[in-house]
Amino acid sequence: MTLLLVALTLFPGQSLAGSGHINISVPLHFADAYGHAHTIVLGIDSRATYGFDAELEEMPVPPVPVSTVFDVRFLDPDGRKQYPYETSYRDFRPYVYPSQRDTFHVRFQPAASYYPMIITWTRDATRDFEQATMVVDEGGTERKIDMISEHRAKLMSGSRLMIITRGPRQKTE
Repeated sequence: MTLLLVALTLFPGQSLAGSGHINISVPLHFADAYGHAHTIVLGIDSRATYGFDAELEEMPVPPVPVSTVFDVRFLDPDGRKQYPYETSYRDFRPYVYPSQRDTFHVRFQPAASYYPMIITWTRDATRDFEQATMVVDEGGTERKIDMISEHRAKLMSGSRLMIITRGPRQKTE
């Protein structure tokens, strides 16, 4: 009985009967004006840990290339270095509780700084969150994009953005 009370305290709102595997996956497709493109994936998964999880296809990628080469990747969110390269094309966070908030940091560079950079995603994927907001710093001006109502962003400058998610819905597999 004590164990049951502890589980309910740690995970409010989650019933043990419906405590299956939780997985939310949001592919983000980046393309520059030259037509170079790459897709990275953010998500919430009950199997995720801090670091790289092979079963979720998270793995470190080589260092950032020179500025003339197209690139997009997730950055290590809090700087706890575990590996020589702390960047990845997939970033999954553990499911902890229904109202959790996660911030995903993305670094991008269009080839030879050839903007615009177009980012697309499906609203179906982001609807698994109570809130999903892309925050872009474009030359000192912060722009927020609601990723649940929108499905596209056009960036004219910058090299980093944040995606803030809140309240993953309990979609189970």
